[in-house]
Amino acid sequence: MAVDYNSLLLALAISGACLMMTLVMNWSVAPSESFLLTWACGVLLIVVYALAYGHYVDFPHPLLAAACFVILMLGLTALFGAARQFRTGQAPWSRMIVAAAATSTISAMPLLFELDGLGFML
Repeated sequence: MAVDYNSLLLALAISGACLMMTLVMNWSVAPSESFLLTWACGVLLIVVYALAYGHYVDFPHPLLAAACFVILMLGLTALFGAARQFRTGQAPWSRMIVAAAATSTISAMPLLFELDGLGFML
């Protein structure tokens, strides 16, 4: 039995939601470990991306593609920030904002102009 693409995206979203809930529960036990909450936010954004991208696969539109990749870049930036926060003890908010803006612009601009292949590669 073959697994279709939407089922894989749904499985990714469900497993990501479970990971996010685990991180939030761990953070609620140790609120001083704020990197757990940042990681949970990053995973939540990736779950939202997986669901939105599944919708894009069924109903392709340039604006939806760009929105999906902006959400993905925000989620990955939050994971980057959480890793730095874990290592250094403080969140690198300015680096996270710059990284999110740069990566979102680089990936979303080609998608807005219907250059899907270029946007996905970047």
